[in-house]
Amino acid sequence: MQVLPVDTMYRLKDFNFRLILNIYHTNIHRLNKVVTYGSTLHTQYMKCKYATQLKNYICSLREC
Repeated sequence: MQVLPVDTMYRLKDFNFRLILNIYHTNIHRLNKVVTYGSTLHTQYMKCKYATQLKNYICSLREC
């Protein structure tokens, strides 16, 4: 096994760390989107006065 110079090892570590951070940020962004979408749905649901309206709304989302 070849021993890498210390600075190369640190660079590799830094690269891996940045990669993990990027993945983390992407996932957090996706999660926020889902949460926002969910709360929008919840608000729409609360505004719905009748069950039929809600049923039609869900149906329009699923395009049935």
